[in-house]
Amino acid sequence: MDTRAGQVRRGVAWVALVAAVLFLLFALWRSGAERAGGPGPSAAAGAEPGAALQRRAVEGERASRTVEERNSTAAVSSEEERAPSTMEPTRSGDGPGTEATGASQGAASSRSSAPFLVKISAHEGGLSARLREGDRFGAALTEIADLDGDGLRELAVGAPGDDEAGEDAGAVWILFLGRDGRVREQRAITPLGARLPARSTPGTAFGQSLCFLETRELAVARTLVPEAKGEPAAEVWLLELGRDAQVVAKRSLHADDLFGETVPPEVSTLVVAAPSGPFAGDRNWLAVGIPAWPENFPQRVTEPDSGWITHFRLGSDGRIAPTGGLPPMSRARGTVNDYGRAILLADVYGDGLQLENVAGYRLQPESVAGYRRGERGEVLRHSASRSNWSDRTGSLTFRAGEDPEDPGFGSSLAWLGDRDGDGSLELAIGLAEKRPAQGASPGGIWIVSIDRKDLGVVRSLPFLPGERGTAGRARPGDRFGASLATLADRDGDARADLGIGAPGDDDGESDAGAVWLLGIGAIGTSGR
Repeated sequence: MDTRAGQVRRGVAWVALVAAVLFLLFALWRSGAERAGGPGPSAAAGAEPGAALQRRAVEGERASRTVEERNSTAAVSSEEERAPSTMEPTRSGDGPGTEATGASQGAASSRSSAPFLVKISAHEGGLSARLREGDRFGAALTEIADLDGDGLRELAVGAPGDDEAGEDAGAVWILFLGRDGRVREQRAITPLGARLPARSTPGTAFGQSLCFLETRELAVARTLVPEAKGEPAAEVWLLELGRDAQVVAKRSLHADDLFGETVPPEVSTLVVAAPSGPFAGDRNWLAVGIPAWPENFPQRVTEPDSGWITHFRLGSDGRIAPTGGLPPMSRARGTVNDYGRAILLADVYGDGLQLENVAGYRLQPESVAGYRRGERGEVLRHSASRSNWSDRTGSLTFRAGEDPEDPGFGSSLAWLGDRDGDGSLELAIGLAEKRPAQGASPGGIWIVSIDRKDLGVVRSLPFLPGERGTAGRARPGDRFGASLATLADRDGDARADLGIGAPGDDDGESDAGAVWLLGIGAIGTSGR
């Protein structure tokens, strides 16, 4: 009996010992799992399956973002000081924030970064909206604020031929882009959707020109059919947008401020521009170009059809005050046409004292010894104020044999900053179409490095999709480069990227249009 009782006691002791060991091992395992950040089995069992899945999804997303941010930071600089982030909102709404300088700029220029190119059209780039024949999506571009708070700015794209609100009434598409440049969401703003005042005669080409102002308003130009004699044939609306790109407030520029007391009815095209690039001074400005000034209204300019640029001061009280207009000023001999068809408002001189106009125009040179040279496009710089005209005026000057000598050159302009730290300024210049004698052209852009003082071209590099290590192709008639926009850095090289419009692109339907996003990489830091 005693023997049996002893055996029982020994068996119970062994069971207790094994249980204790198992409990200790379980406790150690659970402690290690919690220390690593994962819940133990009891926690998982006590939680609802949906909540557990949601937690895992959130944790996975956070981990993914952390890896992406680390990779992005490492791509910008692993050992040297990182340049100020161009992804952050800045004082200027129409360009990347801070131009890289000093050591960070040198680090960016020393890295070998290949360019990337993303096309957004009816067939590519994640756009789910249908683009129809003649929409001319990409006729105008501008980067705007980060509306949805995801850390990435949105892109506004003009489609002046859109028919949603009436034949050729036009529309502006707001594209919410991912870090890879593809469209995540899009919203269309039409004259009806923006609730612009009803008219007995329709307005057309809403979105023919765009810019984003310091007041965080989107400036949109459109054409009008005058309801009565003396009324304008074009107008500019300033739209304040909400988180989902809805129009929450709007106002317009008064016709008298744009054109003066007598409104030329033939003027139907306006070009708008806000300050680009770094500038420590007052950025509350809007430039409006009137590239075609009719012959029977020559009072403002010395030659008909030579063009005009008017500047407006955006007051803190909400007032918009015109500061006077500027006629074209050129040292070249010949007839100036379409002055103001493209405008870059920036501190090109680089002394921080004032903004200057850089404007595209067409020049018909004077005949020399009976020989009449062909028309060509040019780019002119002069002060945006009436001071310092003498030392701020001059045309872009190429070295012998490098001038494009084409009327399409200068049809669009964009600021790229000093990309390689050599003191010169890089600009992107559109050549939307070549002279008719050369046949249909896909268009193109030129990336030029210029001397800030005399506008002499130091280097120049033409570009089309499929060149310089990029994929894709621009076809004849695409008008690649008809519009340009400076974009915040998306490829992690601490330098501005570029938006390029191709309103003649035929993806889907004829002239439906397209937009290309170009991460320039090392393009523009070397060339001819």
